[in-house]
Amino acid sequence: MIPLFPHFTPLALELKDEIQAITAHYPSYSDYGFTSMWSYDTESSARICLLNQNLVLRYGDYITGDYFYSFLGAAEIDATAKTLIAYAAEHKMDTTLKLIPQIVIDHFKHPEHFVISEDRDNFDYILSVPELVAMHGPHYQNKRNLVRRFLRAYEHEMKTKPLELSDATVRDEIIQTFHDWAASRNKSSEEIAVELEAIKRMLNDHDKFDLNTIGIFINNRLRGFSIFEFVHDGHGVVHYEKADVGFEGIFYYLKQQAAVAMHSNGVSHLNYMQDL
Repeated sequence: MIPLFPHFTPLALELKDEIQAITAHYPSYSDYGFTSMWSYDTESSARICLLNQNLVLRYGDYITGDYFYSFLGAAEIDATAKTLIAYAAEHKMDTTLKLIPQIVIDHFKHPEHFVISEDRDNFDYILSVPELVAMHGPHYQNKRNLVRRFLRAYEHEMKTKPLELSDATVRDEIIQTFHDWAASRNKSSEEIAVELEAIKRMLNDHDKFDLNTIGIFINNRLRGFSIFEFVHDGHGVVHYEKADVGFEGIFYYLKQQAAVAMHSNGVSHLNYMQDL
């Protein structure tokens, strides 16, 4: 059971269903998707509780690591925000509430009592699945060209298929492809450390989540993968998507193939999460 404020509990796999029963009432916000929340809690420092029927999250800032509070819900929003701000001040934490979804802001009765500003770095990218599948129109011209170029170069050596995460060999191939992506992007070990640990957490407990996958093999070697999830209200979330960019166009082909899989399952919009 999720405890009541001010008692917090660690973000545990056993709370998945209870948390999702709350978040299912709201749009698909990546910061409140349990799979993303749990996999990126690499230091097991996240804490949750309920306050005025709202889900409260204490989390570490993605950049600084400093703790902050956030919440999702629609009940007594003004009182909830004031309580958390006062509690943060009492415990000498940052009193700025972060990652507050728009649906929460819309339920303030007196927003003038607060300083509210948009945080564009943490906006979710919401894309149209049918548009990604078709890639019609001038907006997609460059992406269409890259997909065609990729297919011309590799269609005879390439195979696209779902990945079986229960296979330890496949999981190892995914991690190797992650490293191939990092090398092709000239990423340092420090830059990829948190995301690498997060994807390992997800893969180790893959059976606890409803994950879907697409893998691109070139000459029988995994060169790109997408790990995604169907959530609610016709939305899907891409959790991890990596490819060796030495194969020109592979990323856009991978995105299109993930969209095809989602479209066939009734998904209309795709959340690519933030891109800090």
